Amino acid sequence: MKLRLLPNYFKKISLIIILLVITFLIFMKISDPNIPKGFITPLVKVSLILAGYFFIMSKEKIEDEFIQSVRLTSYAIAFSFLIIQYLITESQILSFLHKDDPSAFRYIFNSILFYIFFFYLLKYRVIKLKCEKQS
Repeated sequence: MKLRLLPNYFKKISLIIILLVITFLIFMKISDPNIPKGFITPLVKVSLILAGYFFIMSKEKIEDEFIQSVRLTSYAIAFSFLIIQYLITESQILSFLHKDDPSAFRYIFNSILFYIFFFYLLKYRVIKLKCEKQS
């Protein structure tokens, strides 16, 4: 199965978006403008999710079968992590750690970070990927 991925330069675009968000947050902290928080929070969340999406959906410089295998494995691990996180949150096993209501942003952002973490661990073979050769 061939994935349709964004061109490699979208990784740079995602990093620019993250830098703009950080600059915007620093500016908001220093200058304290009269912008309602109900506008800032969703804007920052959407920008971070968009940057993460661009980053994980953009091609590597060399997109071969190994990278596709690593990408698929990372998606599977991130999805499994998302399910485990949801089950722990809904069962309230660790309810003493947080008092606020979980949002979709937390689930999506954690999944993106988990995908990126495992993708680069597997890509640089910090963790060995078991691939069986088909005879």
